[in-house]
Amino acid sequence: MTRESTSVATPEPTAPVPTVRVHGADPILAAAERHIIRHHGEHLSLAIVAAAVPVSPYHLAHLFQRERATTFLKYLTRIRLKRAEALLRESELPVAVIAERVGFRSPKRFGALFKRAMGVSPTAFRAATCRQS
Repeated sequence: MTRESTSVATPEPTAPVPTVRVHGADPILAAAERHIIRHHGEHLSLAIVAAAVPVSPYHLAHLFQRERATTFLKYLTRIRLKRAEALLRESELPVAVIAERVGFRSPKRFGALFKRAMGVSPTAFRAATCRQS
């Protein structure tokens, strides 16, 4: 079963795309960051992003470590979680759909990463932000 066949045909809310610090970065790293932001909902790997830039995966990993003091995967996860936060605040989409839209293949993995980063589950986060509004 392909990923496309499991998609729900719901129009995407107009939540903002996460912003990241690209200014002053190495031009290769800046291009990689722009690619990640534009394609965060797709299957991405270090090799895929490196090929899009184009540069070797090793060099791109080194740039993330040197310029951002993080790994490629941590950076990608942070971008995806920021987008998920916005969708949880601004839409009524089910958590599993949000997980898929932001690039997580497993809603369970998304929930675990979200809880680790935010301290609460995606459902609890949504409930808390709804009460604040």
